[in-house]
Amino acid sequence: MTATTSPPLVEDEASRRHNRLASSVRELRTRAGGADMARVLLTVGGILMPLGIVLILLGWSGVSHTTDTFEQTPYVVSGGLLGLALVVAGGFCYFGYWQTKVMRAVRRDAADVRSMRESLKHIEALLAANPALTGEPASPKRKAPR
Repeated sequence: MTATTSPPLVEDEASRRHNRLASSVRELRTRAGGADMARVLLTVGGILMPLGIVLILLGWSGVSHTTDTFEQTPYVVSGGLLGLALVVAGGFCYFGYWQTKVMRAVRRDAADVRSMRESLKHIEALLAANPALTGEPASPKRKAPR
């Protein structure tokens, strides 16, 4: 019985797959701008929330100086609703910033756990290689014949 194997075909397929993977990896974007995006979210949230509060206060001030409903409506729309929208948008920006910080902490902790796990495996391998350190009894010594 003869077996026909064609290693060149397997190597060609592996080479094609490797080249396709390499070209796909080159097209990936990096996350180098991640720190900048968190800073942008913090800054935008820090601007929008106080601006929204100021607009709400200005709208309230305009509404409080008149008793006519038709004069109060523009203040409610421009000051109250726009201010509320800015406060909510700023809150979402702060929330995005907070989530970014949490994810960085989780990733950092996961990397620390992986590092500790590798260290423990290394220590375990060293202990397994040296039976004197594992607490196992040593082989009994034979007394020399007299």
